[in-house]
Amino acid sequence: EAPPPFDSSGMGQSRRCIITTRGLVLRNGELRLPAGWRLVVSAPEVQLLQLRVSGAGYEPWRTEAEAGLLVITGEHNSVRLEGCHVRLKPPPNTDRRPGVNVAGGASAHLQDCTIDDASSIGLMSCGKSSRVTATRCRVDGSHMGFAALAGSHMGPLVDCKAVDNGQDGYFAQDPGSILEVGSGCLAQHNGTGYHATCGGVVNIAAACRAVDNSFYGFLASEAGSKLKAGEGCSTVGGRAGFVAKDGGELTAGRSCIARKNAEYGFCAVDVRSQLQAGEGCCVEGAQEGDGFAAVDGGFLYAAAGCTAAACGRAGFAARHVGSRLVAGPGCISRGMKAEGYCAMGGRLRLGEGCIAEENKLDGFRARRDAVTIDEDASETASEDAGAGGRGCSPGVLDASAGKCIARANGGSGFCCEDGECVLMAGPGCIAEQNLGAAGFHVKGGGEMEVREGCTASGNTGWGLLAEGANSVLCLGPGHGEAGALHGNAAGTRMARDGAVLINL
Repeated sequence: EAPPPFDSSGMGQSRRCIITTRGLVLRNGELRLPAGWRLVVSAPEVQLLQLRVSGAGYEPWRTEAEAGLLVITGEHNSVRLEGCHVRLKPPPNTDRRPGVNVAGGASAHLQDCTIDDASSIGLMSCGKSSRVTATRCRVDGSHMGFAALAGSHMGPLVDCKAVDNGQDGYFAQDPGSILEVGSGCLAQHNGTGYHATCGGVVNIAAACRAVDNSFYGFLASEAGSKLKAGEGCSTVGGRAGFVAKDGGELTAGRSCIARKNAEYGFCAVDVRSQLQAGEGCCVEGAQEGDGFAAVDGGFLYAAAGCTAAACGRAGFAARHVGSRLVAGPGCISRGMKAEGYCAMGGRLRLGEGCIAEENKLDGFRARRDAVTIDEDASETASEDAGAGGRGCSPGVLDASAGKCIARANGGSGFCCEDGECVLMAGPGCIAEQNLGAAGFHVKGGGEMEVREGCTASGNTGWGLLAEGANSVLCLGPGHGEAGALHGNAAGTRMARDGAVLINL
C-alpha cells in the first residue's frame, strides 16, 4: 500500500500522527512514537494489520482528556485492527496513559491483538455512540483491562483475556455505559475481575472465568450499576466471589461457582444492594467467611438447590440489622466451621427441604447481632442490646415452609437464643444425630415454634429443650407421640430455669 498521509501537529505537550484517508491499510510495520506522540485515526474503514505501535504515551493536562497511544475518534469513523501489538513504555510514576481509546462516536473491531503496560486503561471506549468489539484480544500489565466509559458500548468481547492488571479486568462506568463480555473470556490476576460501577452495566456470557483476582471476581457497586453473570460463570481465589455493594445489583445465572475465596462466596453488602444467585449456584471453601451472605442491610436471594460447602463461617447468613436472605427449596449447607444457616441480627427465610449437615455449630440458628455495646453507648442502643449485651438487632429465621433437615451437626439442630429472636420450624422438620444440647433448642429469652410433624431423634442432648427466663418453645400437635421424639440421649423434652413450653 502507499504510505499514509500523516499530519503532525502540537497540542500542549502532545504531538499527533493523524490518519485522515478513508480505507487506508497499514500492514506489517512498526511505529515507534517519541515521547508525547500519539497515533490518531480520524477516517472511516481504516485497517491496521499486523502492526506494532509503541511509545511512552501522552499524559493529558486534565483527567477527562485521556487520549491514548492509539486514538480512534470522530463520528462514523471506523478501524479494524488485526494481529496488532500496542505497547506503552511510560516513564516511572506516571498515570492516565491509556493504550487504545475509541471516542467521539467512532467504532473499532480488534482481532488477535495485544495491549501491554498502559498506566491507565488498556482498551477503552468513551462517549455516546462510541463502540468497540474484540475477538481473541488480550490486555495485560495495565491499570485496567477493557473499559466502557461515559455512555459508550463495548462488546461483544469473545475469547478475550485481561491478565495482571492492577485494578479491574473488565469495567463499565457511568450511566449508559454497557460492556458485553462474550463467551470464553478470562480475568486473571487483576484487582477485580468484572466490575460494573456508577451506573454502568456489565453483561457476561456463560462460563466466563475469574481466577486469582486480589479482591472480587464479579462486582456491582454503586446505585444504578448492574452486573449479570451467565450460567456457569466461576471465580476462584481472591477476597470474595460474587458481590453487590453500595447499592449495586448483581445477578448470577444457574450453576455459578465461587471457590476458595478468602471471605464470601456470594454477598450483598449495604442497604439497597441486591444479589440474586440462580439455581444450583455453589460455594466451596470460603476460608474465613460465609458461603451466601446478606450483610449490613443487603438483600440476597439464593434460588433452589444452592450449595455451600466447607466455609469458614456459616453456609447461609443474614448479618446485622436490615439484612435479608432468602434461600430457595432444597438448599444445602455442609461442613461449615460455624452454623449451617444463621440469622444474626438479620432475617433469613428458607424454602422447603433445606438441609444443614455436618456443620461444626448449630444446623439452623437465630441470634442477636454480635456487636458489643459499650458502657458509654446511647440510651437507645442500651435498650436495644437485649439479652447478653449483644447488638441492637434480633435475628429471625423462618423455616416455616417445612421439611428442613438438621443432621449430624456439632451443636443443636435448630437453635434460637437471645431476647426477641425468633425461629420457626415448619411442618415435617427433622433434627437428627446432632451433638449439641438438643434437637430443637431455645434459650436466653428467644422464641421457637415447632410445628406439627417435626421430629427429633438420635441427638446427643434432649429432643426439645427450653431454658432461661423468657424463653418460649411452642409445640404443634403430635409431639407427645413416641415416634416424634425418640432416641435422644438426655431425654425427650425439658423446660427449665424459667423457660416455658407451650402445646398449641
